[in-house]
Amino acid sequence: MKLLIKSFISNFFKVFSKSATIRFIENTIIDQAMSQQKEVTHNGVTLLFTCPNPLTRWRVETYSEKEPETLSWIDGMTSDDIFWDIGANVGLYSLYAAKRHDMTVLSFEPSVFNLELLGRNSYLNQASGNVTIIPLALSDKTGGNLMKHSDTKWGGALSSFSVEYGGDGEVFSSVVEYKTLGITADHAVAKLMLPTPTYIKIDVDGIEHMILNGAVDTLKKVKSVLVEVNDDFKEQAEMVAKILTTAGFAFTNKEISSFTTNSKNINIANQIWERVTEK
Repeated sequence: MKLLIKSFISNFFKVFSKSATIRFIENTIIDQAMSQQKEVTHNGVTLLFTCPNPLTRWRVETYSEKEPETLSWIDGMTSDDIFWDIGANVGLYSLYAAKRHDMTVLSFEPSVFNLELLGRNSYLNQASGNVTIIPLALSDKTGGNLMKHSDTKWGGALSSFSVEYGGDGEVFSSVVEYKTLGITADHAVAKLMLPTPTYIKIDVDGIEHMILNGAVDTLKKVKSVLVEVNDDFKEQAEMVAKILTTAGFAFTNKEISSFTTNSKNINIANQIWERVTEK
């Protein structure tokens, strides 16, 4: 019976997929999804986000609880700072920084599934003058490579660029792959003339250490780094600590989200590093 039902559904869409009526319905559903918005207020800052699916709604509904340390870290910035949000997703933290301090923000997001929402959200929050969207992957070398995704949801994470592993250091299983351009932070500043950051957030699910390895010169003017690290992924954890310590930073704090304490990701945390010496 299940096979008959599946066969019927499959044949139905094969027959009617080119129908103008079906196309109209599909387009209407997508347009309606993209018109869904949700508002959130944190520390006096009100933001509006496009929420076309359950994942993006969840991100907004848990806004103040999921990563309070990230929001508090952003609270310590000023209007004179320059914030690089590496792995900006749909702009949750980029837009908070832009609205909180009226500051310059560079949002690095190579995912084709998140870029549209990042652009929409920037416009919705009248932050287009503060937020520059950089649709490039950052890594330890400049050049083209594969961007891999574990799903195709709007607002999704768990992607991988230029490597075969994910955030746990294990083999990464992708459902979509495409070639895109990667660039080092140092080349982004020297060749693209991007403003040098004073604060950097890195949350890209796996190659955080590689991004830092490509930012040796850039780190010299950075005051603080917030980076997601998986302590069970030894190569990542050890390289992050070595690079930042060598660059003149000291580890000050790490926070494990309450949303991961009952999962296998319990050793994944946002680490905060502060500059202690001039380099």
